[in-house]
Amino acid sequence: MSRVIIIVIALTCFYSCDIQLDRFNEFFSQEYHQTEIEINRNQSMGSFKRYLDSLSCSIAFSDKEENNLPFIYFNPKSKRITNKKNNSYKLGLYLYPCQYGEFDILYRNKLEIRMDTNMEIAIENIKVRLDSIPNFVKTHILNFGKDPNYSTKPQSALIEISLDNKLVVGDMEPILDKVIEGYRNTLLFYLDQSKRNIEDLSEEEIKKVKEEIPFNIWIESQQLKLPPPKEPRKNKLTHPNSGS
Repeated sequence: MSRVIIIVIALTCFYSCDIQLDRFNEFFSQEYHQTEIEINRNQSMGSFKRYLDSLSCSIAFSDKEENNLPFIYFNPKSKRITNKKNNSYKLGLYLYPCQYGEFDILYRNKLEIRMDTNMEIAIENIKVRLDSIPNFVKTHILNFGKDPNYSTKPQSALIEISLDNKLVVGDMEPILDKVIEGYRNTLLFYLDQSKRNIEDLSEEEIKKVKEEIPFNIWIESQQLKLPPPKEPRKNKLTHPNSGS
């Protein structure tokens, strides 16, 4: 009898985990993320950034610009970028604008997570532990304009990942894993405020929540530059409380 119970519990957990993976996966990209990037984990970051820059410019002059943004796959169990769709999140990426024209961004809306050649991590030039990233992500997205050093609203909250050019694409994986964790925590907290459960959301509700709390992430450009900020950060960024 006990063996049967153990099997039932294991199957229940497996089924539940699969449901949650599928549910979360719907939030990490938008319908216009249609260009899959074939990943080489050993490619240098300098080379990868140049590729994204060229992709940005080719998309900018494409007739299908609005439905052609890139995405990558990330396996949350192995915590690796992969070229396999199964058991992976589809992560939509945004690109530096090839020609920014009217494009502008408040610096407070962009949270930069940087890794140097020593594999040390800094958020907006403050050295941090890897496991602190989820709290920064959650604080940034759900700031609603309260702290002048974080985003004005969730729709404008952008996470930028920046690695030294000498590092390789695979070195980005620990940061991606923690950004994903931060977004998942943010999403669950946001839904809990209105007593909603992610497994119970309808397709229409999922679409609405994706608009309210989007997953906005991009990789630092190698060659393309952002326009001067309309409004820089007021003060040095502070660590969010662990319970925020």
